[in-house]
Amino acid sequence: MTQARRTRRTDPFEILARIVGDWFPQHAAGRTPCRLEPDAPAQVAALWAAVGRSPALESQPAFAVPPLREAGRRLMEEICAEWFRRPGPREAWGVARGATGLPAGLPARFRVVDPGDFQIEITDESRDVDDPPLVAVDDLHPRARLLDPSYVGFTITSLLVTATGRREVTQHPRGLAGDRPLAPLYPGLLRVAEGIWIVEPYARPGFSFPGHLRFETYDGYSAFVARQPDDAFAACGAPPGHLFEVTDLPAHLPGLRVVRHGNRLAGLGQVDGVWIWARHGGLRSPVIEISVDPAHREVAAAWIRSLKGRIKQQFGPGYRTVKKGPYTWDYTLPEHPIRTPAPPPPAPHPPAAVQPPAPARTPEEAAIRAEAEALRRLLERSEPQWSASWRPVRLGRSEPAHVRVFWETLGWSDLLAPDLSPPERAGGRAAVRALLENYAAGDPGFRLRPKDLPRAYRLVSVDEQGVGFSITDESSAAPDPPIVTVLSEDGRVLPERPSYVRFAAALALLAALRGFDARPHRGRPPRGREPFPRLVPGAVQVTEDHWLVPDPLAEQLLVFRR
Repeated sequence: MTQARRTRRTDPFEILARIVGDWFPQHAAGRTPCRLEPDAPAQVAALWAAVGRSPALESQPAFAVPPLREAGRRLMEEICAEWFRRPGPREAWGVARGATGLPAGLPARFRVVDPGDFQIEITDESRDVDDPPLVAVDDLHPRARLLDPSYVGFTITSLLVTATGRREVTQHPRGLAGDRPLAPLYPGLLRVAEGIWIVEPYARPGFSFPGHLRFETYDGYSAFVARQPDDAFAACGAPPGHLFEVTDLPAHLPGLRVVRHGNRLAGLGQVDGVWIWARHGGLRSPVIEISVDPAHREVAAAWIRSLKGRIKQQFGPGYRTVKKGPYTWDYTLPEHPIRTPAPPPPAPHPPAAVQPPAPARTPEEAAIRAEAEALRRLLERSEPQWSASWRPVRLGRSEPAHVRVFWETLGWSDLLAPDLSPPERAGGRAAVRALLENYAAGDPGFRLRPKDLPRAYRLVSVDEQGVGFSITDESSAAPDPPIVTVLSEDGRVLPERPSYVRFAAALALLAALRGFDARPHRGRPPRGREPFPRLVPGAVQVTEDHWLVPDPLAEQLLVFRR
């Protein structure tokens, strides 16, 4: 073996290039050499000479900007031109109006790593070092902030994470042993078995952060976990896959090895040659999560049905990315849940003739009624299942005025479940009594009784993981009561939301738009029409196909028609 070949076999950058190529074959297939500037830092140049560039790699968010100074300089000039159109950034950076080029506050030499929405991540190569630091600047803070003392370490982490994609598990037993093929350059890569790795981004002096386990194949990771002793077996998380939320499963799950730790359950095994995972969060939760490789979801569904289990809903794996521009991406929410059972919805039919609700007694009630009518029409137009399961709601005249006006105008449909419970008090109170009895039966120390709850209430929702439930507090004369949460762990009753009507209306609006795609929106609200200023303040219809909706269960969403 020649000395040059022996060096390539032991050089950590060449080892890294082989690992990335094995994990990310699309990059290996399209790889071209990448030569940096003659004065580039030595380790930065060695890294990119070994790894190279490819269309597949540069299609990923972390590597959208080529690692060349000139490409980063051109991009930074565009960004600064946009910044300095506004007086605030000009004042912060000490730039005159109409000035062009790069401001003096930037490092003399840099390459752009991530042109993010909130800050720009760049290298600082103004000093003569082999591995420059990674720093951040933004439009109002010209002083560079240190993000990572090692650009090379940061980039290796990004390469490993990008190469494995969704093949990642955040829960795994601590203390797994193995070899570190990139040490001492990058001690954060631990090989624990064939095709099973742990990437510890900050396994360097001064950092302490648990790594994530990454794997090459679903079956390989499942087989690795199946070989672990009980404690390690129960500590391993399920890989991303197709998830079923199931109730009514038997205590024994045939074909699966099941380990119980306290009130939790972990199961894994092969059924008809397919690896099936089972996880149960606690005895108070009736739901068991069954997950499987998406290619074999029908096998898992048949197995669940053979055990008389009831599939409540299903979820596809992971997040999708949507490219916004040359160097920017947005990440969508996880795929919409697949409600089950899901037969084709019956054809819409007009609601049955019912006695009209009583007239509004105040201008505020009239405004709520008008918005609820508009919301009902939107639901009828956009969701056939709304009309298919719609029924009228009639509440007592002594019930909170805004609650009564809202529900009697909107009506009820099963489309709103499971995030909301039907608004009638009687059914909700019976469900609450049953929940409290169930909590007390599972824990003799649970002391909360129905008499300890507000004098008047209605059930809002029940947490499917057994954490507790939410009810309104209608003990006062407020026309729109607040929501409180009852915790199953200790019986505490805690305030949750100030407005039941707004919470219900926001969920109804999301139900009307559930056929749209969605992604988090953290920027400035776009301009548009606000059709529900009382019921869903902050909801903006930008166009017929685009809405900005405050999601009461998560964060502000931008939803758009597929």
